[in-house]
Amino acid sequence: MERIRLSTPKQILDAVPKLLGYSPIGSLVAIPLSGRRGGVVLRFDLPSLSNSRAVNAAPYASAVIGHLAYLSNIERVVFVFSPNLPFGSGPTPPHSELAEALVEFGDRAGIEVVLCLCRALDAWGVYGCDDPDCCDVGPRALGAQDAWREAAEPAIHADIASAPAARRRAFAEADERHAQVHEGEDDFSGMRQGWLAALTPAVGRSGLSDAQLAGLLCMLRGRRTSELLLTTVAFGDRDELLSLAPIWASLLPGESTGPQLPSFSRERVRTAVACLRELGALVDLDDEPGLLAGIAWLEWASGRASAGAAFARRALGRRPDDRVAASVVWLVERCVLPPWLSDVHDWLTETETETETETEGGSAAWREG
Repeated sequence: MERIRLSTPKQILDAVPKLLGYSPIGSLVAIPLSGRRGGVVLRFDLPSLSNSRAVNAAPYASAVIGHLAYLSNIERVVFVFSPNLPFGSGPTPPHSELAEALVEFGDRAGIEVVLCLCRALDAWGVYGCDDPDCCDVGPRALGAQDAWREAAEPAIHADIASAPAARRRAFAEADERHAQVHEGEDDFSGMRQGWLAALTPAVGRSGLSDAQLAGLLCMLRGRRTSELLLTTVAFGDRDELLSLAPIWASLLPGESTGPQLPSFSRERVRTAVACLRELGALVDLDDEPGLLAGIAWLEWASGRASAGAAFARRALGRRPDDRVAASVVWLVERCVLPPWLSDVHDWLTETETETETETEGGSAAWREG
């Protein structure tokens, strides 16, 4: 795992595209910290500013801090605003009111906002300094910022590029063979063990065979078997988790009827998402709503709510009564985070980009010398 040390505002700005894997133009990025360390990085769409630049900041700030409050070990947070606007497009930097609201709501929740940075289109600076001679208020020149230029902007959609025609034909033959050989098979215990073995990161990242991909697709086409596959990938082979119903129950406030959920494997889920995306390139996605819904749930379950919602909505466009896809949309619209991702420390060993952030000392060390 690569460790990224963040000691100054400029280092934070340079690290953001690397932490996310893309340039988050038009986004708010939150870097939660536990002590001097962090792992998970969250991205939110920034609200649109009207011509008057007025925006009701309180509901948005409340929702963002509410997301962060799910992280059980969070103590502090750094925010990076990346508006699709010039730094000096108004009397104050874009979204200044929102930055103030985040500090206020963070204080109410017991989360210290260490720093709010603005990385605008033409310059960068720090929110919250009323002294025009302050060395950090900005605007400062962006400089090279190669990481921002080289990283692509986020592509949050449910499109998967199709594989070459010959490759798709070969898979179609494997899919047909699987249907003939495994029709009526009900050895679910054996299949669950096979899925876990195939989706071990060391194995799954090297690619599954067409026969294995056809087996996954077969499961995702059935509503009951689809839920069995998803729960197995996320939580392992547990007899009390044969459908998503107990998991839905654990997400409802005050609900205690479901079992204690076993350990969640984000690494295995991300491996499964990569395999299912590969599978999506081999089929006509609009003919496979179960595959779309499966990707949607796994994306949401591993902390990628925007991608999950995109795939879920595409699935509902093809199968409006799809229970899994509808549930994902419902959860995303209500800002429900998976409770199994609530510990900052848990993400330190399973981050999407395999990076770890570490601050240099206390809050004063964030200032640029």
